[in-house]
Amino acid sequence: MDNKEFNLALVSLYKKGYKQISAQTLADELWPDARHINSNGQQFNLASGVAGKMLRKYRGAIEIKDRVWEIIPEFLEGNHE
Repeated sequence: MDNKEFNLALVSLYKKGYKQISAQTLADELWPDARHINSNGQQFNLASGVAGKMLRKYRGAIEIKDRVWEIIPEFLEGNHE
């Protein structure tokens, strides 16, 4: 995945009305079929950890509290409101 795909996912979420997101929300947008079942039969998205690390490095979102990011539209490429 490149930064363009990541940026487009954030733009898409912002245009859908999301101002604050969790890594899980971004992971669902980027990899909608990335569901996994652990050994206890619980379903969860392993990609949320990856999305969280990506969000921490991206200037288009800031972590406002533990594992909650606010999207900063001024830094999103291709965001034409």
